Amino acid sequence: MLSKQAFNGLLKTLEEPPEHVKFIFATTEARKVPVTVLSRCQRFDLKRIEVEQLAEHLAGIVAQESATADPAALMLIARAAEGSVRDALSILDRAIAFGSGKVEAEARCAGCSGLPTAAASSISWRPCLPATPASALDEAQRPDQ
Repeated sequence: MLSKQAFNGLLKTLEEPPEHVKFIFATTEARKVPVTVLSRCQRFDLKRIEVEQLAEHLAGIVAQESATADPAALMLIARAAEGSVRDALSILDRAIAFGSGKVEAEARCAGCSGLPTAAASSISWRPCLPATPASALDEAQRPDQ
């Protein structure tokens, strides 16, 4: 974020901008921008992309890259990105590189995105599910887990 002095310099330029200049000011922390600067800007709040729409977008990119991908892998990537196209593209890029052009849901995507596979998730929770609360806590506190 800019210092107070830098915001004052920006404010002077915003008040009397050169005719040929267009400013695009993007931030994820709009609450930290002084009101004097915000009052001179048009504000567009962008929302996150739906998982299904993001997966379709990723499928188009996979086709352009001459790679292959499981639809389940693209959904996994889209969910991991939480609606962020930039994050989804980053994960997809790693998945394509990791899989040598082939993106598979379980083995490839989960491994390169840092997400646990479904099998690993069920194994880690299996000891706790049928147990009583006391034995579940004992299991969770074991040092070898």
